[in-house]
Formats: sequence, C-alpha cells, structure tokens
Amino acid sequence: MTRSCPSVLEDSTRSLKLIDARAYISTVRRLSPTVPGELEEYIANAYSNIRQEEAKSTTPHSYTTIRTLLSILRISVEQVLGYDEAEEE
Repeated sequence: MTRSCPSVLEDSTRSLKLIDARAYISTVRRLSPTVPGELEEYIANAYSNIRQEEAKSTTPHSYTTIRTLLSILRISVEQVLGYDEAEEE
C-alpha cells in the first residue's frame, strides 16, 4: 500500500503559477549569498565551543568542519530564503 501526499497544486490557496515559480528560480540562481564577517566569527566561536565540549565527551560524534558548516549555511540561505546575505536570527 502506498500513501500519496496531496500536491501543493491541488490547494489553490497555496499554489504558485508556473511562471511565478520560474521567475523565482531564475532570481535565486543569480544570488551569491555571503555571511558577514561578524556573523562568521560568531558561528566559528559557537562551533569551536561545541567541538571543545565534544572533545571532553567519550561519546562518538560526527565531525563537520567550520568551512563545511558555513558552506551549508550559505547554500541554505540562497535556496530557501532567497536572501543575498545571512543574518544571525
């Protein structure tokens, strides 16, 4: 037995016209999001504190570099919100 999720297009109050979706995708593709220096420093410090706490623990943890974390943040900002710059919120 398979379950199907209702399509967004089935709900007329939440649907996007194809032309609007294409325009949005076109706009988002042109963005080149950045993380301001002060926010990058905040993230790096928070990440460093987390890594120090993990080092004290005997429980194994996955390892992600700060560079990878910032890259994921930039990609997320671009794809989900369509912003040019990340914010601390």
